[in-house]
Amino acid sequence: MVITFRLGFFSVLHALRFRYHIPGRQGVFCEETPYNNSLKFFTTVAKAALILAGAGFGLVRGLRLLEGLSDHSAELEALEERLDGIQLQIAALHARDEQFQARLDSTATRDEFTAALDKGLERVQSGVEARFEEEARSVEALRAMVSQTDELLERVLDRLEALRNEAEMQKIGT
Repeated sequence: MVITFRLGFFSVLHALRFRYHIPGRQGVFCEETPYNNSLKFFTTVAKAALILAGAGFGLVRGLRLLEGLSDHSAELEALEERLDGIQLQIAALHARDEQFQARLDSTATRDEFTAALDKGLERVQSGVEARFEEEARSVEALRAMVSQTDELLERVLDRLEALRNEAEMQKIGT
């Protein structure tokens, strides 16, 4: 509707601008006559009427836009409230991120943990190896004692057998 009005407005202005020209002689306008003076008056009135109609139309359209803006202002306020809420949530997330970053900085890294674990396992392994060496020495000492006991027992048994053989021999000889 606006485009049609504007095109109509410009075509009327164009027609009024180039008023009346003599046929056969392009570019030559009619001389000043009472008819032309009244035509000038009517064209001026028509121009004024068109300008007033355009201004009225623009005023009505502007008022409608302002009404639409007031309707949209409530929506804009709601959007602003949502935006404020989102900004608060972003601030809270940023604070949580900083807390997590502080925790992450204070925790041991994987390399530190591995190094500490290796150090602890080396102490345990060296302690276990020391115990095994001590147990191996104890076992060797027990084996030596058992072999000495076996030798001593063998000698005692050999002596007992020798004494028994002597006693039997004496019984037989007596």
